[in-house]
Amino acid sequence: MSHLPEPHSRATTPTNEIDLLVLARAIWSHKYLLLAYIVGAIILAALYVFIIATPRYAVSVYVDAPFSGNLAQLNKGRGPAGLEPYTPGQVFAYFTRRLGSDEAFQRYLQITLQHPDGTTLPASELAGNDWRVSIDAPQPKGRNLYKITVQDNTSQAAYDGLVRYLNLARSQAADTLIDDARQSIALSIRNIERTLDEHRQVTREKREDRTQRLTEALAVARAIGLQQPQLTLAQPPSQDALRPYLDGSELYARGIKALEAELAVLKARENDDPFISNLREEQARLRLLQEIDIQLDNVHLFRFDGEVIQPEKPVHPKKKMILVLAVLLGSMLGVLHILWQRILRSGTAF
Repeated sequence: MSHLPEPHSRATTPTNEIDLLVLARAIWSHKYLLLAYIVGAIILAALYVFIIATPRYAVSVYVDAPFSGNLAQLNKGRGPAGLEPYTPGQVFAYFTRRLGSDEAFQRYLQITLQHPDGTTLPASELAGNDWRVSIDAPQPKGRNLYKITVQDNTSQAAYDGLVRYLNLARSQAADTLIDDARQSIALSIRNIERTLDEHRQVTREKREDRTQRLTEALAVARAIGLQQPQLTLAQPPSQDALRPYLDGSELYARGIKALEAELAVLKARENDDPFISNLREEQARLRLLQEIDIQLDNVHLFRFDGEVIQPEKPVHPKKKMILVLAVLLGSMLGVLHILWQRILRSGTAF
């Protein structure tokens, strides 16, 4: 009995791997569908870029501390008046503190977004506009340069906005600097006036004390009938038993005539200023302080590092990047659509 040969069994191994060649052919067979997705994505991106999206133009500038020569008017008279001159770093610090302050930013938005009727904008309308102004502080190892960037819907508006923001920050900082400087000057003036008053008070009291001593000495001189100075009495020996008394009223030894003459002069004196040491120097310093006049136009808080260039192209939306992303997204959606159709038709992946 002959045995029929057993058929060879073929082991089938299921796999989820996609044949790239089959995939490429499937995509090529539906190339017009893929192209339609790409074109559609490009059209939608173009609508957004050229019609829907509002363009934004950005203007940037770097600012640095002013030169020492720019502070000549601000420091005029401070040195001779005994005040420390301002340094470029000090005045620049006033500006940078205002540059990034919420007060300056909110005031800028109020002016930029102001209603036609001039009413104040509520906080809800100011929200979402933080993109308009950005301040970049200097790098720790770099120069002390601050970068200010202002954005707006047109190139001219961005340029005007930068000028407006810098002027606003400068005005606020200059007002603070001038106020501090004037308060410092006023304090120095009050201190000098108080010192002069104290000197005059002390000198007047010393004159009154001198008058009292001379009056008592005159009474002693009259009592003993001493008309002319007695040098021996004016310089009594230290061992004299009357020395304690004489030390308190030794002026009587000058004689009646000398005492009466000096008393008459002291009583007739109306102004003690010539007898106050350093009074004229203090008065000169006082006049210098009173002559210091700081005006807003004399205050230079910063200088530009480079030129302010008006932009020609917007920074938002980024047209090239959006169009490239649209092509990639359209391609991905088209390929996914083609794969999904193949799966539905065959019931398997491939």
